[in-house]
Amino acid sequence: MSGPIEASLRGSPWASRAAAVVSALREAAIDATRLEASVRGDASGSAQGGRMMIERVRPSEARALIAALGLALEADDEALCEWADANDQPMIVGWDVGRDPPVAKLYVNASDASEAKRRSLGAALGLAHAPHVVGVNLGSRRETKVYEQQAEPPTDVPEALAAWAKDAAVAGWVISLDAPALTRRAVFAALQPTEGAPELRTLPGWSEAAVAALPFPIGFAKSVGYDTNGRWVAYVKPAGATPAAHDLEPVVVLRSPSGEIGIFVEPLGARAYLEVGAHALSYRLREGDPDRDAIDAAMQWAAGEVQRTTPSWDSPPEPWERIDG
Repeated sequence: MSGPIEASLRGSPWASRAAAVVSALREAAIDATRLEASVRGDASGSAQGGRMMIERVRPSEARALIAALGLALEADDEALCEWADANDQPMIVGWDVGRDPPVAKLYVNASDASEAKRRSLGAALGLAHAPHVVGVNLGSRRETKVYEQQAEPPTDVPEALAAWAKDAAVAGWVISLDAPALTRRAVFAALQPTEGAPELRTLPGWSEAAVAALPFPIGFAKSVGYDTNGRWVAYVKPAGATPAAHDLEPVVVLRSPSGEIGIFVEPLGARAYLEVGAHALSYRLREGDPDRDAIDAAMQWAAGEVQRTTPSWDSPPEPWERIDG
């Protein structure tokens, strides 16, 4: 664990904080598979690292990691932690030392939450919006970002990203917006995991410098995005990490009186509740606490549908009803 953290912070004003960050990670029993690093580049062949994210952390762990960087949370940041705690949603903590001065990153990841929960997250920011993720850059100038995810590409996806994504295994799309104005910051193609991320080699200007800018060997790529200036950024997981899912969005969202779930149908090899033929079926809890029998009934129904020539997701078993996610 210490190697990637030290490499990511090396040469920055926070290099001396590496030991404290590693200690906080060990205290929280967070291993290297929870790390996600990125490299930025363009067609000129330039490459810049120094950005690291730590996924699926609890609010208490988020506070400890921010403190390990020598920073204190403001009232608005504490409000995000409190929302995540109250709504049982994970957080992401990280840093970007490629910026001058560097910034710490604090995110709430509500991408698997119900729309009602996401609307309450937007309301906490004073937005009439249902963001999937909210991110805050903590530094000399506080920046707030919201992220929307969708299965289909936006109509105005950057031309360079659209051209690159034609030959990539795209799992979905994410739009980054600056809050509160909600102006476009970047668009990302979320990727299905491919061992070694060979698709990155087709990025304009990808080189050994880009590989060297990362703090660990690449296991697979999570996403590639383009900002409004035409630069790309690639987010990657370390070798040995296990993909959580192939698709960004579920094939169907079901609601019952006791809760809401999203069902995913993916290739074998993904994490699965059950396997049917060439498919791995899983679900994610979006809201509430449905009982185990109800979830099993929904998953058995989904297993039957994927074996049909044309699955239909319109008639789930009681007590479920299909909703638009």
